[in-house]
Amino acid sequence: MAVDYLSALNVGSGLNVTQIVDALVDAEQAPQEASITSKVDEKTVSISTFAELKQNFGEFSENLGLLSSFTGLVVQSSGTSIVANVKDKSKVAQGNHTMSVQQLATPHTIAFTGFASETATVDASSIAIDLGSWENDGTFSALTQQQTISLDGSTTIADLRDDINELDLGLTAAIVRTNDNNYALTIRAALGSQNQMRLQATPISPASYSNLNFDPETVANDLAKEAISGADAIISFDGITVTRPTNTVDDLIEGISLELKLASNSYETISASYNEEMTLEAIQLFVDEMNTITTTLAEMNKTGVADDTNGPLAGDTLVRSFRNQLRMITTTPITGFADADVFLSSFGVMTNRDGTLSVDETKFKAYFAANPGGFAALANSQVNTSSTSVKAEMTGNLWTPGIYNFVKNQDGSATLDGVPMSLENGTYKITSGGARGLHINTDATTANVSIYVGKSLFETLQDFTTSILKTDSDLDRKVSRYTEDITKYNKQLEALNTKMEKQRELYVQQFSAMETSVAAFKETGKLLDNLMESWRASLK
Repeated sequence: MAVDYLSALNVGSGLNVTQIVDALVDAEQAPQEASITSKVDEKTVSISTFAELKQNFGEFSENLGLLSSFTGLVVQSSGTSIVANVKDKSKVAQGNHTMSVQQLATPHTIAFTGFASETATVDASSIAIDLGSWENDGTFSALTQQQTISLDGSTTIADLRDDINELDLGLTAAIVRTNDNNYALTIRAALGSQNQMRLQATPISPASYSNLNFDPETVANDLAKEAISGADAIISFDGITVTRPTNTVDDLIEGISLELKLASNSYETISASYNEEMTLEAIQLFVDEMNTITTTLAEMNKTGVADDTNGPLAGDTLVRSFRNQLRMITTTPITGFADADVFLSSFGVMTNRDGTLSVDETKFKAYFAANPGGFAALANSQVNTSSTSVKAEMTGNLWTPGIYNFVKNQDGSATLDGVPMSLENGTYKITSGGARGLHINTDATTANVSIYVGKSLFETLQDFTTSILKTDSDLDRKVSRYTEDITKYNKQLEALNTKMEKQRELYVQQFSAMETSVAAFKETGKLLDNLMESWRASLK
């Protein structure tokens, strides 16, 4: 605090001018500063709470994604030679298949031995490589275009290994030390009998034969260089023998990928069945997730009687809209999965008085028993038809869930809900209306079937959550506006401080002038007092 010298010397009014000026400035500045600071604090809390809310929706979306991977169908194998995995959950159907792996697919592998080191040079000037199949009669049928590697007298097996790996043939070359001072160059092709190799090496003169040659059709001894004969997998599938050039089979059971692990004479059952207990658990987990996010929104948005009972986003319209949208999504009928709409309440999910959800297990079990595949309406968007002779799939994301009527006429033309469809390469397509992006295939001469296009509840919720989490969402824009408001309020505080400093200077000038006047009045008074004293003295 500045020293009030006039008051200290008792030459002014005797008032503490500094304290008076401070009091006047504080009385004018404090209410305005408190009002602006309160607004800054409010916006800061709101920004922090919005960030927390965005994180909550991110966790909700992640957990919802985990739940949506479950379709209600449990896919499993009764043995260990085959592992079944869901590849496309929308195409998996309930059923059982009996299988055995009679032979695994193997990669054709050849080995050239007898090299003293990795830097040993090769005895060929070029190597021509073909991929194809070796027939039972010993002849080779090439299936790919021949590729040639040019070599010279200084090319080592390490150089050749690198050259082979750079070819676009799916070959893997490696050098293996078999024992002391003995190395082998191995070349492995992709799986299957159609990926077997033929290597025709041109020897360096004057040799007539190169050790890097593998052509049993010409040189029978070359068979000794074959470490593994390339072969297809052989599978017994429901009593039918099928072959595949790979140990990952995706086209035997629709929607399921089969990993062949080992050959066995034992038969295994690959099954897809609906599981009541796991479905109930999935629904309960969904209800828990919904209750977590809706309770969080309610607490943030709460408006109490007293200020201390308000939530950090009390009465915020954006948060209120989030709450309303969630409520609407969970109460809106789910269409496109059956002739009748499906409701969340069908699964026994009930709304409590406080807005949270709970599961009525008795009601759930009754619905599950009557409609075990109904969980798809919650977790699995899909396109189905009312006829096995008509296949349909949806592309893009501009479609609207619902039931559409497909009609194929005798002349090959087709309509969807009366709108003509185009025919491209045997596929009927439509590019307008609610079913835009729908593709239909059928071998039937005529057809009149229902196409069920269903969007799951989980996907609808994911779309809603994505709209919140995306860049420049409504939430981001609101945070941006609040950030701009804080910047504006801080400028107002700076302006207020500047204004009050000027006001302080004005008060100081005014009181200084007053003190100067009072000091002058005091001096005049003293002069008059002295004059009167002199006058009185002269009268005695």
